[in-house]
Amino acid sequence: MKTFLETIRAIVTFLLVQTGLFRLSNVANDELIPRAQLFSNPERSEAKLSHDGRYIAFFAPNDRGVQNIWMQQTNATMEPIQLTFDNGRGILDYHWTYKPNVLVFTQDNDGDENFMLYKLDVSDRRKLQPEAISAQPGVQTVVLAFSNQQMNKLIIGANDENPTYHSIYEFDLTTNQKQRIFTNSRFDVEDMLFDNDLNLRVAGEATDNGGKAYYRPSDSANRRSLTSSTSDWTLYTTVAAEDYEITKPILFSFDNSQIYWIWGPGSDLGRLVVHPFGRPSENRYIYSPQKTEISLSTMFIHPRDKTVLAVLEAYHKQEIKILNDTVRADFDYLQGMKTDGIPLVSDTSEDFMTWLVEYNSDQYPLEYWLYDRRQRTLRFLFSKQPQLKGKSVARMHGVTVTARDGLLIPCFLSIPPTAVVSGQDETDFTPNQPQKLILFVHGGPTSRDEYAFNTDVIWLTNRNYAVMQCNYRGSTGYGKRHVNAGNGEWGGKMHQDLLDAADWAVNKGIADPQQMAIMGGSYGGYASLVGLTFTPDKFSCGVDIFGPSNLITLLETIPPYWAGFKKRFTTMIGTNIDTEAGRQFLRSRSPLFFASQVKRPILILQGGNDPRVNKNESDQFVKALQGNRIPVTYIVYPNEGHGFQRPENTLSYTGFTEKFLADCLKGRYEPYRVGMYNSSAIVVADGAI
Repeated sequence: MKTFLETIRAIVTFLLVQTGLFRLSNVANDELIPRAQLFSNPERSEAKLSHDGRYIAFFAPNDRGVQNIWMQQTNATMEPIQLTFDNGRGILDYHWTYKPNVLVFTQDNDGDENFMLYKLDVSDRRKLQPEAISAQPGVQTVVLAFSNQQMNKLIIGANDENPTYHSIYEFDLTTNQKQRIFTNSRFDVEDMLFDNDLNLRVAGEATDNGGKAYYRPSDSANRRSLTSSTSDWTLYTTVAAEDYEITKPILFSFDNSQIYWIWGPGSDLGRLVVHPFGRPSENRYIYSPQKTEISLSTMFIHPRDKTVLAVLEAYHKQEIKILNDTVRADFDYLQGMKTDGIPLVSDTSEDFMTWLVEYNSDQYPLEYWLYDRRQRTLRFLFSKQPQLKGKSVARMHGVTVTARDGLLIPCFLSIPPTAVVSGQDETDFTPNQPQKLILFVHGGPTSRDEYAFNTDVIWLTNRNYAVMQCNYRGSTGYGKRHVNAGNGEWGGKMHQDLLDAADWAVNKGIADPQQMAIMGGSYGGYASLVGLTFTPDKFSCGVDIFGPSNLITLLETIPPYWAGFKKRFTTMIGTNIDTEAGRQFLRSRSPLFFASQVKRPILILQGGNDPRVNKNESDQFVKALQGNRIPVTYIVYPNEGHGFQRPENTLSYTGFTEKFLADCLKGRYEPYRVGMYNSSAIVVADGAI
């Protein structure tokens, strides 16, 4: 029952809203959205169109909630059928090959990232039997290339001979024969580019100064049996350390004579260029971005011509930039047919007549639509999370914070949908009273937050917290000055950016300075530990999700197949572990050595098989806290890695988290008890809940 004051406050708020002096941040109600609706595996996700345009595959949960691959016809005459039948951790990734009716998919063992690769022929639905392409214990296998000019072939990399480097194999999808074409002991698998005939044409090698050198096979090399010998390779171009993140080869022209790059030298954001293979001095500039780097994952490429048709920039919201007028009318139609979302083309058929379109919005779950280019019709397929359609959810407001040294920090601010705001339009979203705030820090740090229907944000704002997400210095997407400003600034200026963002929210009347928490995963977990150790009075509590606590041991335990990236990583962190001065610097930026300064409760969540941030990173920090009698709750999920894949574990860790935040900030929460989801959670310490 409401108290007298609560009743009066509700009446006054109602009258102010009715008279237009205040408005709700959204058309809202106070429904508590269940965790099961937010964090169970999506009803359908990661949809992909077969190259012949006949089928759409997607992830969907089986009757146990485990993520598997399903398929339906594009003409909608067939009910979806289940293609894989995993009851464990689920399928991690999959691809349609160019061989009709054949796809490949990957799995690992409880998050160890030793990916196993399987082939599945779906032409006979009565015989859906996966065949192992590479499933050796302790070996990581990755798909590197497939081509419409070599339909029966697949290029894969596997670190089966050398744990540090992936050798390259050509796999025949018809005969199931595998042939090694490159014995690699030198190049990072992520910096290789194959042409349309599936020949390895470019390979990158990290340099000691934090840059990169790209090579091409020498004229005398046997391209069907390459080695890492210097005689097999000729220098193509070198990339300075400052251009590392914005210089990359991306594809070959149809006839393999031209190569497209994102080219960093002479540009802050990188430019799309093309030049005759082997002659980078003859670059022809196709597009120079204006606001942010070009998004490689969403670049729109013609499936046959191999020309770049459109690109995406995303300072806050995604903006489509048309580079070829032949598709301008198509995008005008797609945007005109559905004005409340951003149309992103994720796949096209080989004949370019069928497009799979994703509509992105912060107000409804991702939607998949099928566009018939010949008939110019658009048909709804399915929603990623239909159970959340129509829910009252927070908006992601794009804001820019000026850091104390003048650097501009792009951020997203989300206000609880039930909050009353004083502004008269969508550009003024200051609430009538300061809100509890969660500073939600993205991982990487070479990553970024993006405008989307983000279930973490929906969840936290539904629990009555404002959420601040910032692309602090060191984040990618905003140019080399922005990303390189993070070099050597872990626990330094990168942390100051987060503090400046929190202070901005306080000064704007958005956040209550006495009710702020910091939370994140991976680097975001590290940032949470930094927040509670280096600035122990700033936050009321923190949540660390598999974040490193000691930069020395982090570098010592990097996976062997990250050897090339390790050189770049030391540039990002600021030093290496080979000198005493370097180790002392790393100690000065490692929360472990400042654990005694923690004053506020902390929740730590960790995967037992994490190959990137070893479980010891959390173990040692918890031990240090306990040695100083500081309250900490520590939960380990032994069958997870660097991220929680199993739905029961995701529901569990979010249950722990919202109960912890409710204890700390007094927000809303759905009741949770240990064991309610049959997760693998082991409560190692429970002093903070």
